Amino acid sequence: MSYQDETLDYYSENAEYLAAHYELADVFTLQQRLRESFLTGSDVLELGCGSGRDAAVFSEMEISLTATDGVPEMIDEAKILHPELSTIFHTCLLPHQLKYDNDSFDGIYAAGVLMHLNDADITQTLERCHSILKTQGRLLIVVSIERDDVANGFDEYQRLFTLLSADEWQQRCHKLGFKTISCVRSGNALEWKGITWLTLLLEK
Repeated sequence: MSYQDETLDYYSENAEYLAAHYELADVFTLQQRLRESFLTGSDVLELGCGSGRDAAVFSEMEISLTATDGVPEMIDEAKILHPELSTIFHTCLLPHQLKYDNDSFDGIYAAGVLMHLNDADITQTLERCHSILKTQGRLLIVVSIERDDVANGFDEYQRLFTLLSADEWQQRCHKLGFKTISCVRSGNALEWKGITWLTLLLEK
């Protein structure tokens, strides 16, 4: 079993609890950033849609959204919690199932997912994101960059965390041809202490 398998197993086994928890999080600031980052009527791909909480915001913006998650059980929960959006939810395991055509999307949004990949898979996922975005397309990523519950790359649930600094995330993206629009650090919306998040908006 790979480290990614163990991480996926955690979300699979706890999907119902986690989805309910995500729906209760105070994410006003994050969702305001969504509204500022993507234009009404654009085509957006979401990676790691979880409970479908943010997909509902995209729907309000009249954005054509493809919402994906690597955990089928999370997709099931999203369909239960947001049945009006059930047709947009799909399973997609990163990076290998990220097989959309080049220049397909105006935007890509990935919150709380990329830091669960190993180093090589992060690079491959970012490469694919650059390819499938249209020129001047935007990539909005939200990743944890500091956690006091992670030791040697794993938390107590054996979830993998690749904790890169804000500079390291930007350097990787810039190497691929992205440019930074904004870079913001914040605390945790779920009130779990000891976590620092990075919200990074980039443009192709």
